Amino acid sequence: MKKNTKSVNIVLVDDDIEDCMYFEEALGEVHTNHVFQSFNSGAAVILYLSLIDTIIPDILFLDLNMPGVTGKKCLKELRTMEKCNNMPIAIYSTSDSDEDIHDTLVTGANIYIKKTTSYIGLKATIEKVLSLNWQYHYLNLNIGTYVMAI
Repeated sequence: MKKNTKSVNIVLVDDDIEDCMYFEEALGEVHTNHVFQSFNSGAAVILYLSLIDTIIPDILFLDLNMPGVTGKKCLKELRTMEKCNNMPIAIYSTSDSDEDIHDTLVTGANIYIKKTTSYIGLKATIEKVLSLNWQYHYLNLNIGTYVMAI
């Protein structure tokens, strides 16, 4: 597997610390040149991204089921922030509810990823998402294009 050389700024928002550690470990095996940050709440990432000098991530992975500012609320708020308009947001959730998938994609998520319990599946998912050409995810594609299950 060829490793990318471009540094990629990746943010994960998930209240489960074990899921964050699992994700970061898999990411390290897939992409060696990255900057990774994790936040344990929607409120924390909104505050961080609202700072003037914050560098917008190349991709943000967002869990839906968090206490306080849920993933759906966070997504809505991020999409109202001008500097986050074109930031790719991947919903990363245990939910496979059609309603959750539809609601988040209509609200502005670029892709919906069902969490896997398989480490190999997680690595494959991260690798696939990082290889996407995000400019095409804004062009007349249907909902089937945005849902990924491994």
